Amino acid sequence: MKKLLLFICLGIILFQACKKDEEDTSTNYFIDTRDNMKYKIVDIGNQTWMAENLKYTGGGIALGNAYDTVSNVTTPLLLFAYEDDIAYFKTYGCLYTWPAAQKACPDGWRLPTDNDWKELEKTLGMTDAEINKNLAWRGTNQGTQLKENGTSGFNALMSGVRSNFGGYALNQKGTTFWTSTEVTPTTAYHRTLYSNETGIHRGDAFKGDGVSVRCIKIKP
Repeated sequence: MKKLLLFICLGIILFQACKKDEEDTSTNYFIDTRDNMKYKIVDIGNQTWMAENLKYTGGGIALGNAYDTVSNVTTPLLLFAYEDDIAYFKTYGCLYTWPAAQKACPDGWRLPTDNDWKELEKTLGMTDAEINKNLAWRGTNQGTQLKENGTSGFNALMSGVRSNFGGYALNQKGTTFWTSTEVTPTTAYHRTLYSNETGIHRGDAFKGDGVSVRCIKIKP
């Protein structure tokens, strides 16, 4: 009788474990069929975001001056790994130029607009007066909420950046994310987080800079 009860208990445990795995796969993850990369996702308010930086390389290796085959045009669109370190790429994803970022998100997802970020920030408690500031650190603790182990589940890592002049900076100290919204023909809006700042910086960067990408799910 004891053995029977033991088998029943084990069966229940295994069933619950399998059920949990199915739920995790169907509700908390997305698989990019282009390269079978698996990404955590998170619902924040009415939006669904990738909870990891994009790693899509278009079939190439994310190093130095690699051509980005995502573009499907003759002009090279560049993406990078921090200081050409593949170990970095596996953890932190690619640093994309803005043209590459425009084409990098998978079907059903897109590069978020400046307004998408404003909606996210408002959901996390940022006031309208703060949201519309530019070239400034904004909000209270919204940046902290977005960081690794923050309450939002966005899980932003301090992945650093690459300038359009070729230099790398801010590894473990800061991270920047592209938006799809242009400011000038040569610049576009971004969002930046620093490890020692609690707010979120809104500004613009040269389109040739290499920064991280978080895709947002397209609503039906």
